[in-house]
Amino acid sequence: MSNNSNDNKKKIVAALSETEDIIRETVNSGGQFSLITAGTSMKPLLRNRKDTVVLVKADIPLKRFDIPLYKRKDGKFVLHRVVSFDKNGYVLCGDNQFIKESGINDGDIIAVVSKIIRNGKTIDVKRSFSYKVYVFFYCRLFPLRCLFLRVKSVFKKLFFKNR
Repeated sequence: MSNNSNDNKKKIVAALSETEDIIRETVNSGGQFSLITAGTSMKPLLRNRKDTVVLVKADIPLKRFDIPLYKRKDGKFVLHRVVSFDKNGYVLCGDNQFIKESGINDGDIIAVVSKIIRNGKTIDVKRSFSYKVYVFFYCRLFPLRCLFLRVKSVFKKLFFKNR
């Protein structure tokens, strides 16, 4: 992970739980904080330990399809996409998941993704045409994606349970 505050760059290797205050301080003062993603819940957009996201202060309330970094009640840090809203707050889901998570509120939001760095190329999530096309198709096809992921899960259980 690296802390990018204007032209002052520092490299920090630590767990998110250890850098939460630094992230909040950096983005709340108008800076950017970059971190390498971990996990597969946002595939194919974010690849495990290969892609970097640039975080900035979130414009509250969040908008549909924003990708916030938030802290769950159990203390885990997550990057998932806002897919809708309900009476309990935001409803979020990873691009590689079909189970939605609700009850996330503004107080749980630490920052929001403004850019994605993949293979040395920077994708601005507000300006990139290809990113907007991805969001339009991939996110709007959620019901079909859910069906595909469920079938894939059953297939893996049936045919790969002994491996």
